[in-house]
Amino acid sequence: MRQMVEAPNTLYSFLMKPMQRISKYPMLLGELHDKGDLDEERKADLLEGKHAAISILESTNAAIHREECAEAVQELKNRVEDWKGHRVEGFGELLLHGNFTVLKGDVPNTKDQERE
Repeated sequence: MRQMVEAPNTLYSFLMKPMQRISKYPMLLGELHDKGDLDEERKADLLEGKHAAISILESTNAAIHREECAEAVQELKNRVEDWKGHRVEGFGELLLHGNFTVLKGDVPNTKDQERE
């Protein structure tokens, strides 16, 4: 721990851009917990901090995923011209998006039958 504090560039890089570094906080706190010559109370504090950092990271990733899905739905609404009377809002929450290859017909390995 002394090496981290005495090397301000290392500590400063973790604190400078919190949102870009959020995934590294659990690792940092875990290393301090495991390698630090600390009393049990401080180790417990570090462990609690690590769990809090993991929780924040998971919440942040979930929020980013929801935002990406919302953007994908909006893009889909703009790309499809005729929804044949269906309301997109009635489809439910988008869980996964991306490019997927689907096969049309019963014959695999036929390029004509594959669509993206």
